[in-house]
Amino acid sequence: MMTQVIFIQKFLFIILLSCIDCSIYIYNARNSPSVEFYDCIYYQSVPYCRRPLKPISLERNRKEWNCSHNGIIHSFYSLWMKNISINTILHKWKSSIDKVEEYIYYISQSIQSNEDSEYICECIHQRSFGMNCEYLLADGATFDDSIVAKFFSNSTMNLYGGDLVCYVTLQCDYGLLCLDWRDICDNEQQCMFGHDEENCDKIEFNECENDEYRCMNGMCIPDEYFLDGSFDCMDMSDEKEHFHDMECPYQLANFYCDDRICPPGQFSCADGQCIKYRLGGRNPEQSFLSCVNQRNQFYMCEMNDKGNLKTLSNGQCYKVLDEKNRTMNEYCNYLIGCQFLDHIMSDCSCKANKTCVILLEKFCLSLFPISYPPGGIIAPYIFESFHMSHNPPKLLLSVTLNGTIKCRGHLKYFSFKTKYSFYENLREAESTLCQSIPFLSIISDGGYDEFCYNDSKTFNNRSYNVYDICHSENQCVSAYRIRDGISNCLNRNDEEEEDNEIVLKTCSTARYHRFRCSTDETTCLYANMLGDGKYHCKNKYDESWMGIHILLSRLNCTHEFKDDCQLFRRYIELSWKLNVTNDSNQENLVTKQIPFRSYCDTFWDLASKEDENTTMCQLAWICSKEQWRCSSGHCIDILWVLDGEWDCPDASDEENIFHSDYYHRETFAFKEKFQEQYARQPFDKICNLTIEYPCLPINTSEYSNNMRPCIDFKLIGNGQIDCIGGYDERNVLEHCSRSGTSLGYDFKCVSSNTCISYEKICQDRCLHDEDDALWCNAYQVSEKDPGLIFFQCLNNSYEWNRQCDHIYDCSNGEDEYMCDRKQFQEIIYRKQKELSLKTKKHIVYLSQFPNNTNITKIINTSNVKSSNFVSKNTIPIPYWCNRGIGMLMSNNSIVCFCPPQ
Repeated sequence: MMTQVIFIQKFLFIILLSCIDCSIYIYNARNSPSVEFYDCIYYQSVPYCRRPLKPISLERNRKEWNCSHNGIIHSFYSLWMKNISINTILHKWKSSIDKVEEYIYYISQSIQSNEDSEYICECIHQRSFGMNCEYLLADGATFDDSIVAKFFSNSTMNLYGGDLVCYVTLQCDYGLLCLDWRDICDNEQQCMFGHDEENCDKIEFNECENDEYRCMNGMCIPDEYFLDGSFDCMDMSDEKEHFHDMECPYQLANFYCDDRICPPGQFSCADGQCIKYRLGGRNPEQSFLSCVNQRNQFYMCEMNDKGNLKTLSNGQCYKVLDEKNRTMNEYCNYLIGCQFLDHIMSDCSCKANKTCVILLEKFCLSLFPISYPPGGIIAPYIFESFHMSHNPPKLLLSVTLNGTIKCRGHLKYFSFKTKYSFYENLREAESTLCQSIPFLSIISDGGYDEFCYNDSKTFNNRSYNVYDICHSENQCVSAYRIRDGISNCLNRNDEEEEDNEIVLKTCSTARYHRFRCSTDETTCLYANMLGDGKYHCKNKYDESWMGIHILLSRLNCTHEFKDDCQLFRRYIELSWKLNVTNDSNQENLVTKQIPFRSYCDTFWDLASKEDENTTMCQLAWICSKEQWRCSSGHCIDILWVLDGEWDCPDASDEENIFHSDYYHRETFAFKEKFQEQYARQPFDKICNLTIEYPCLPINTSEYSNNMRPCIDFKLIGNGQIDCIGGYDERNVLEHCSRSGTSLGYDFKCVSSNTCISYEKICQDRCLHDEDDALWCNAYQVSEKDPGLIFFQCLNNSYEWNRQCDHIYDCSNGEDEYMCDRKQFQEIIYRKQKELSLKTKKHIVYLSQFPNNTNITKIINTSNVKSSNFVSKNTIPIPYWCNRGIGMLMSNNSIVCFCPPQ
């Protein structure tokens, strides 16, 4: 018997090895009295199984011959008689591995009986699979197709088909939304009575050993794991690299996403993504900060900026394709969303003729007051309801707060109504409720400790490192949070503390893992704040080495490139050892040099920007043959030429490509692409495009007939602003608030030295009108309809809602001016290109050695120069793949063998 089992296992293993284009395989399909998971599909080393909430008895009738989805039934005996191969059954029929194993055992017997023969289903439906062909893939013919549709599809509107994972170990009144494990000990009470914030002081005030690193949340990891390029803290505070949580909703099973804790004050989307603004869907300026899976909009889907959604019974949001399918309650909720979010919901059918309130009064009056959402959603004690006022009809919101929360030293029960929305920040709501809101009763037991745990001990019997910096707030925070770069107190006392001695004391045991700006400005910053593009130190030492050398954002300490991890550790340690003041100029500390290829690549690596000095690049730099040389001497990827975005500082890869000081033999090949890209430009009837670039001139506040919106091409990228907003110097000027990054598509207010993001231009105005008046005054909002925007052309004619629609409505096309920025709008200008450049596998052209010459004879010949050993033939080595190894096949194609993700 044992021999037969081994035979089956070996035989099956060989079969699986031979499978190249496998579609889907089911295993763990056998009956069992107690199963925790079953019917599994193994995909990329991850088992996807049916997983009941608790163990169940799996009893499927083996004698019931039945194949779903028109599957064909085959008995073991008939298969044996027809000599059907195992490969066919396993790789084409999509039944189950368990069934195949049973059949292998059957044919291994000395006698094949037809009595009580088992059966196998042949799943002939393109998307069916399973032991009885009972499953049907939702998308495509393979499991790969379904994975792509689930995780990599651009559509996130229709999420119907599965609930979010809930944390069920802690039972509490959480309101409508289920509890995510990341909601526990996050300093916000999502459970009534604050059950989710009990015993959290043990974590908050935990002390680590001397050979350990203390994570932001109190977790301890070995010191050697600190700044090693791989995240080990659940809050990701042990690395310089920032965690890109927007990728989590599209990831397969992923350790970093599944175990990630949200930063303080952020809302968990329950899949690893965290957002800063809980009610992002209600605020037009914050609406993009929303969960991809829409968890922050569950049960209130009608109040969103994503379109025509409705709330399903499980709280999920679903795109409404046919409005006739709405119930009356759903329709009324929709109208509430239209009226309540008048400033962002633009696709409501009733907004065009302003009938939303009229329709509410006509169809929904009998339903008022309407509880929407239908229970506590922001917190279990916060309830919203809407009612109508008459003469004139108006929709009003009222908020009821009814519940019990933890306060310092006691529990507090309250019940009252309010008309204002102070509860959007739960920490702030808790503080207000505990301090100034009338209460019905106080329970002395169960609140936060009034004395900030001064008499308590940590897990390893140490005293709490605490300094009651937040004062009157409910909770106390660990002293390690003082001046750590993250505000933990509502009043920001923890970040505005000016007593350096306090910070020296509270951060004393963590100083070799935290960064100090200077002796004048003692801080306790985390490593991920070094080189993050934001200035946390007055002397800017957190962005460049000692404020004058290498930009810290350019040093590598990531999971892919760990070259500079030790250098970061050394820099942090030096910040505490040296008597560094804001006026010091200690240049002898730099030992790191930037790579040779980082010069003249259009991205700054040095704080001085000398690596991109135009004079040096023009006179001394040579581009490799697969690069494009800018007129400024910089080198860019040839694929970036004429892609619609400036990469050369002087635009010699785009509008200025044919007016370059340098001749490119490839230039003529780009003529057709140039004509396609720049067939028409704003002001092309005014400017001479052979020598001029169209732009609105600086220091001009209004249109005039004598104004020429043109500058000489030679003025682009010279460091002097000639176009409003710094449009001509977008690749040369440093961004006002992001260290080491260029201005890009943002608008620079010259007189106040501030920058306005592209999407907020003319919404947020410059401090002085002369900086943006010429452009922003062209926009006129209709007095009758605020949603109607008129654009003033140079000839004083008006076009309404036609700006940036790729149609030149004004006679000079000024309605399309600056619209090219939309095409390449990113969070950080050209960031993806910079990342691709820094991680690119560079082809090295080396000579063949040895060559075909008789080397022995050459060596024995006198007066032979060493260059004779070098062949004139050059080859690229090796074959490069993105993250794998390239192998040349017999047909001259290259196949990439890729490592695990």
